[in-house]
Amino acid sequence: GRLVFGNYLMPYSFVLKCDRANMVYTTKPASTVFDKFMHILKCDVENARLMLVSSPKYNGPVQDEPPRFMGEGFVVMMSNNVDVYYYQDEPGIVQHEPEQIQMADGEVLVKRTYPCVGVDIKCGKNTDFNYGPWVDRQRELIYKFFYPPDYQPLVPSREAEPGEKRQFKSMEVKLTINAISAIDILFTKNAMTQALHMNAGKGSYVEVTIPYIVEDSGFVTKVKGQLMLVDATTSMSFRSLLECETLEFDVTASYPREWNACQEWRCELTACKAVVYLIYDLKSFFSDLVNDWSSKSPPDIYSFVPYTWTLSLVIKQFEVLTLSNENNWVDTSSQHQENAHVGFCGEHFDLCVTFPFNDFMPETVPINLVIKGDTVFCRLYLPESNTMRHTLIAMSENIKIVDREGNEIGKCLDPASDKQWRNVTLNSNGWVDCWTTPYVFLTVTYTYYPAPPLLSHASADRLAHYGTCVPILEEEIPDVDFLQPSCSSASHPGGTSYTSGKDHTFDPGLMEPDSIHVELEIAPSVVVLYGSLLRNLIHLKENYLGEFQKATDFVENLSKQSDIEATYVHVDYPDEDEQPFDARKYRPFSVTVSVTLHDIQAHLAK
Repeated sequence: GRLVFGNYLMPYSFVLKCDRANMVYTTKPASTVFDKFMHILKCDVENARLMLVSSPKYNGPVQDEPPRFMGEGFVVMMSNNVDVYYYQDEPGIVQHEPEQIQMADGEVLVKRTYPCVGVDIKCGKNTDFNYGPWVDRQRELIYKFFYPPDYQPLVPSREAEPGEKRQFKSMEVKLTINAISAIDILFTKNAMTQALHMNAGKGSYVEVTIPYIVEDSGFVTKVKGQLMLVDATTSMSFRSLLECETLEFDVTASYPREWNACQEWRCELTACKAVVYLIYDLKSFFSDLVNDWSSKSPPDIYSFVPYTWTLSLVIKQFEVLTLSNENNWVDTSSQHQENAHVGFCGEHFDLCVTFPFNDFMPETVPINLVIKGDTVFCRLYLPESNTMRHTLIAMSENIKIVDREGNEIGKCLDPASDKQWRNVTLNSNGWVDCWTTPYVFLTVTYTYYPAPPLLSHASADRLAHYGTCVPILEEEIPDVDFLQPSCSSASHPGGTSYTSGKDHTFDPGLMEPDSIHVELEIAPSVVVLYGSLLRNLIHLKENYLGEFQKATDFVENLSKQSDIEATYVHVDYPDEDEQPFDARKYRPFSVTVSVTLHDIQAHLAK
């Protein structure tokens, strides 16, 4: 059977397809004594597929192609077996007397109750989810077609009076995965499909709370859940990203009653026993994902909605592994990788960052990031190909460490390190403990100049001809000094040309830089200084903050370098001669670093 949700006026429609579906309707007692009974609908679906397919009678242009074609259409969700359990109370009548609830211990409480409504969905084997910016745009397009916004303030819901029907407060939707499933976040960069792939184990679930009542302050939508045995990879050459036992998430979206009032979004992530692989190319990977998800149209004050994003990440027992190969050469083989690593491990990791997008076209946007770490270790790993590997391991196994009074305390930096959780950074695998501290505090203040999409001169002239008010974005482009100006280039009234090609050179140093201020504070610590540690820390600095940020694969030849760059590294357009020059992409960067070290006890290994 098929269930279609769409219209021929839209390029794509949602289609729910299945081979077989059995439905049973029944009733049972209501969840509260104040309601009549509960409706129950059970449905067993085999080989279910939720797809986005092309609307057959749509004759308009299709400018947004899907990132991947999957037979009949783009498959959003598929599963061999899906069990659906829908329940809804038949509302009773509001009583004149206050509602009383008897607890299990016999205590009687006076509390307002509501009839319940919800749906439980359980997915079986071969369950796959595919989502991303393209799917989200089609979802938004279909939703706005059937439920267009009226831009009027929401009216608070009136509370039911005695003698009226009881009202629903919210709807609960729960999705449970009873087998190993795959989750793909697909996006497009330079006409190439990229993916963030995740595997989730049995027992993963998602719960969504949809409000039915509008309060004086608006309404709140909640999404929470837990993913078990998460294994996340990317489509880059170095695929590893994240491994953890559990990943809990709790997203809260607070909507005010006015459509253009400031919204509050909060996301809390909690991971347990996590291993994170970090390379600099991940910055470009996630930047391209965000750019694909964000709007491509110039800012418009008539559709601007301010909001604030707060992200909180807590990791209990973590290992963060960085690559410290010289010149950022990376071994991307699937087994027995010959990479040097500097690992940062600990018992507790806490990150909090706020993104304030509550002003329309601000001159600068400040972002504050705070990171705290407890019982932190720095560990070093050298591959088998490194001639210093066996020397480093031999020194670490025979070193004598003393306390501040000169008393020998053994070979470990911290006696409690043997009890610490380890997954990759095992001593038996060649990892060496180099630094330990009970507490690390890091604050980062990043202030940048936004670069919204530009409105071309042709579009501005055309809209001005019809009397349409458009935002003037050229004021956001700073004045830069073009060393070789050309009379054929287009310039804005201030004299800045931003649409010229390669025949123009300019001095980006005259532009106001984006600034980042880093403050690092380390509690009293013990460090063993190996020569290999200092050398790899220098490589680490060059690979992440220096001249070798672009990773180079061991096995890839130079002829495929352009393909690699177009695949996962943020690069310019393939045909730069046909694209307008944008000076904002070359804004300089100012970095200020402050490091405070308290009471260091260092051992020079020799």
